[in-house]
Amino acid sequence: MSELKSKNDTRLEGGMILLCEPDSAIPIVDIDIVLRGGSLLDPMGKEGLCRIYARLLRRGTGEGAKVGALTSEAFDEAVESLGAALSIDVSNSAVRFHGSVIRRNLEPFFALLSSVVQHPALRPRELAHVKREAVAEILSQRDNDRWLAGRAFRMALFEGHPYARSALGSSASLKRITITDLEAFHQNHLRGSNAVV
Repeated sequence: MSELKSKNDTRLEGGMILLCEPDSAIPIVDIDIVLRGGSLLDPMGKEGLCRIYARLLRRGTGEGAKVGALTSEAFDEAVESLGAALSIDVSNSAVRFHGSVIRRNLEPFFALLSSVVQHPALRPRELAHVKREAVAEILSQRDNDRWLAGRAFRMALFEGHPYARSALGSSASLKRITITDLEAFHQNHLRGSNAVV
């Protein structure tokens, strides 16, 4: 991790790395929480798990969260009421939470963000909804020549390697994903030593 070191870096308890770049020109704070790993961690036969996990994280907080258990709608309303925005992206090697908030609302926004990261709801009803959305997205991509060519190229280039697998998964692999799989993924990969803020 020596390449990350600068005068604004701090290693927190639990091994998390905190990188700060102050800029007082605009009263907006940008926050990124990046977890190492990503779709490469999807188990064989359950491709798309990491992406489903990320989508579910955006759909509310569970018991034990600082902000209490929030539904998807209540969570979105809480983020918007702070003048904030939150997105979650998945790549082959990382899950990235990106938030922007007005400086005066940083503490309550960070409480929301840390709650959804540490105590996601992972509700079965939400899982069924997210799976339907993901399957619809896969079906729509079949009409996208650029996406199909990219998938074929990736499969040929990385044959036999996890990079050849799609982060989206397939209709069949998404059906196999259960709440138990998502809870296990959360327990195994959400660690301070695995995160950079």
